[in-house]
Amino acid sequence: GVMESNEGGYRCVVTNIAGADISDTATLALAPVFGLSLPAAVVTEGEDSYVEVCVVVISGTLTSDVTFAFSTQSGTAQEGQDFIGVDANLTLTTDDSELCMNTSIIDDDIVEGDESFQYMFGALQGSVTIRSDPSEYFGIGLTQAVYNTTEQRGVVDVCANITSLPAGGSSVDAVVTIVTSDGTAIAGSDYESLNESLTFLSGAAKVGNNQCVFVAILNDDDEEPEEQFFASLSTMDSHVVLGLSMATVNIAVDPADEVTDAPTNATTPTDAPTN
Repeated sequence: GVMESNEGGYRCVVTNIAGADISDTATLALAPVFGLSLPAAVVTEGEDSYVEVCVVVISGTLTSDVTFAFSTQSGTAQEGQDFIGVDANLTLTTDDSELCMNTSIIDDDIVEGDESFQYMFGALQGSVTIRSDPSEYFGIGLTQAVYNTTEQRGVVDVCANITSLPAGGSSVDAVVTIVTSDGTAIAGSDYESLNESLTFLSGAAKVGNNQCVFVAILNDDDEEPEEQFFASLSTMDSHVVLGLSMATVNIAVDPADEVTDAPTNATTPTDAPTN
């Protein structure tokens, strides 16, 4: 027998030993395979926000209606607090290629990080991540991408500032941490490593406010080229969104450490001629 591809299935042609075609043929329809259009959906919390998720036929042929049990399940996002739960039976008909369901997201005006919940279309399971409204976040970033210093100066100040505040201000402090890491400059030889936290108090927070850490630069009196290390900004606060989070610190060569060769075209004085 020979299986030939045909729209909606396969055409099966049966031949006898002598090679003569048998006139009867049949089309075999493949069972449908279903999948999710958004197995990992993302939605931003806000007024009238919702997420639409769908089950789709990804292969095969739907020859009869199929009913799916759709349901949602709390994760870090809680039903009734962060989203409206759904539990319903939905039917995908032979006239359709997809079946969709909307889930409403609750705008709770609470400063919080990303949260998620699960949804099920029958045996198919997906997730929805709810991102807080950006206007609820505390924005903080490093003030520069590059900082320059010298061994002679002996220090470099690395600063972070507030780039945005939640709408209506914030009732929660924001804490960020600045950590150094080696590049061509090595901690203990060229600079002193640092891991220091900065706290921006909610009551005094204003856009543009900055705080700094001071990294000691070690003068080793060695003749060496310019060296670099890095400063990174991080946070454990879910209500803080980082802006610029990595900077390079250049340690320049001190002019006093630069050694130049003596000129090769210098002339040697001679005694004055005598008469």
